[in-house]
Amino acid sequence: MDHPELTVALALAFGIMAQSVSRLLRLPGIVLLLACGALLGPEGVGWIQPKALARASSASSTSGSRSSCSRAGSTSSGLG
Repeated sequence: MDHPELTVALALAFGIMAQSVSRLLRLPGIVLLLACGALLGPEGVGWIQPKALARASSASSTSGSRSSCSRAGSTSSGLG
């Protein structure tokens, strides 16, 4: 899968489902999160690719850093 948006959506959806099921089964959440990652990752069915997640996070971090820098500058001038 080479669609970063779909990869992120799948990771979030299965992560939320894993947390819900782990609460029902009274298991630590990390157990089912790791199981889902192994099942859906490149060694399993290959639906979630780490490369696609890296591209999606780098695209969001560059747009997010611009807005946080501009907010940080306006906040620091109000403190001093």
